[in-house]
Amino acid sequence: MACLRRCLTALALIGLTQLGCADEVVLPDITGQAAPEFTLKNQAGEDVALADLVANSRVALVFVRSADW
Repeated sequence: MACLRRCLTALALIGLTQLGCADEVVLPDITGQAAPEFTLKNQAGEDVALADLVANSRVALVFVRSADW
């Protein structure tokens, strides 16, 4: 039992060290660039296009993930 515990601990430590070896993901900075055109449904089920919203004023998009997905 002690040998199994030591083996599992060693495997866990090896696995944790591998997390630090992963390549860093660098995403391009897209700040200030125009968003691509898209259409989504609102709460009433109606289609709303980004172009329709941007035509009259500035738009800020906020994505919130609900707990009831």
